[in-house]
Amino acid sequence: MKWLSGGSKSMLLNNGRISVPTPGFLIALAFLILLAACTAGMSVRQQFAVQYVDYNNYLRWGEFDKMKVFMTGELQQDLADRIKKGSDIKISDVRELKVQYEEGSNDAEVEVEIEYYRQSSGRVKKAIYLQKWIYIEENGVKAWRVRSLPPGFD
Repeated sequence: MKWLSGGSKSMLLNNGRISVPTPGFLIALAFLILLAACTAGMSVRQQFAVQYVDYNNYLRWGEFDKMKVFMTGELQQDLADRIKKGSDIKISDVRELKVQYEEGSNDAEVEVEIEYYRQSSGRVKKAIYLQKWIYIEENGVKAWRVRSLPPGFD
């Protein structure tokens, strides 16, 4: 493998094929680097507070692809499948009901109430989402990750 540079693009030459990172991959990578930089001087509790608030904001705004960054690897595809099934779902509000975190623990829970509607009906419904979080190390970086999927919206 070797790098080729030309004009404004750099490309990786791999066995005669040229690979260019996708914009989504680059955005996710930049987000992880920024997240690691921002949380480096924070306590574990502070990191948790920042990450669960960001995660729930992405849920509230319907930015489901960004939520995958907070999930453990095995759940990322499950979330993508759930997003496809509920493609006509719109989130109108996400309210934090309860946060359970014990100092020194690698586990935490956040309970939120989600108000949502299907574009086809417009009727607002509610669902409870119990988020199970774990503090783990991945690729040399310690971070909080969600171990539970959002509810299926009926």
